[in-house]
Amino acid sequence: MKIFITVTFLSFLWVVSHSTVLSQIPNQVRIVEIIPGASNSGLRPPFDPPTVEISLIGPVTVKWTNEDSAYHTVTAVDKSFESPLIAPTKSFNHLFDSPGYYNYFCSLHPYMTGIVIVTNP
Repeated sequence: MKIFITVTFLSFLWVVSHSTVLSQIPNQVRIVEIIPGASNSGLRPPFDPPTVEISLIGPVTVKWTNEDSAYHTVTAVDKSFESPLIAPTKSFNHLFDSPGYYNYFCSLHPYMTGIVIVTNP
């Protein structure tokens, strides 16, 4: 009985200490720029960087900033997220907290594509 109580208590301490550590990890922010002239279909790539790779230690926000003179959207191919229209100089944020490959595009300019890759550490 004493061993069971000790193991249970140690398990509890491990969970509490790791939960505290994970809750103290600040939300990371990665910035993707919608580049000037991105709405021009001949310009590649329209996003800088075109691929965002994230090792998921804690939640990560990707912030798309529209540096172009046209309106854009950021729409996941699988519809897991979708921005409203993003006006010039404005931005859109999305929090990633699950591993996966998130292909996205601009619904107004479908040739504008990018990807966010989220992996476990």
